[in-house]
Amino acid sequence: VVGELMEMNTAREAKNASVGADPRAPWLDEDGLRKLLAPPAETWRERRDRMCLLFFIGLGWRRSEIAGLCVEDFRGAMVTRIVKGGDPLTVGVPMWLQGEMAAWRTFAGIDAGPLLPRAPDEPSAISSKMAYDIVTAAAKRAGVVIAPHGLRRSFVTVLGQMGVDLKTRQLAVGHKSQTTTERYDRAGLAATSAPGELFADIVRPKQTPG
Repeated sequence: VVGELMEMNTAREAKNASVGADPRAPWLDEDGLRKLLAPPAETWRERRDRMCLLFFIGLGWRRSEIAGLCVEDFRGAMVTRIVKGGDPLTVGVPMWLQGEMAAWRTFAGIDAGPLLPRAPDEPSAISSKMAYDIVTAAAKRAGVVIAPHGLRRSFVTVLGQMGVDLKTRQLAVGHKSQTTTERYDRAGLAATSAPGELFADIVRPKQTPG
């Protein structure tokens, strides 16, 4: 994830600071994100909802942007969407997320159009409200407090803990200014251990010997 995001970086001099952040705003560290993805998905709806969560975790985008993702938005390892303000945002897609998306498309038989359909027989995309409900239902099941925007904060924070600079994170989430991205960084407000392999480890935890 870090390497792919770094390729997008055009300015690496920005400092990673936490300025003006609201300490009440929830976010999840790596362990919390793992809980959000459990238990394993089996049915069509469970797998769709898990894919929705993976898009939130791997892209850090807003719920309206996640809900409307289509096959046509992806070109190789890049994805482009029109984001808040009407501007196009193009970012790299982590390899693990590419693999998860390919598996989901094969399972659901999605060749074109929305990647998160409302139902197997209803190809229209889920709504922003449905994306919100998917996240909050998973949070309730996992015993954590989080909503879609909290996953956006989580994305900014955990990448910062990995050493990804502020400018790169700003570009990844489509903020107009670095000041906004700084406010999303929770690292200065909570004592957490530095993550290991981050998202790849969240999706496919390492097997312990024996």
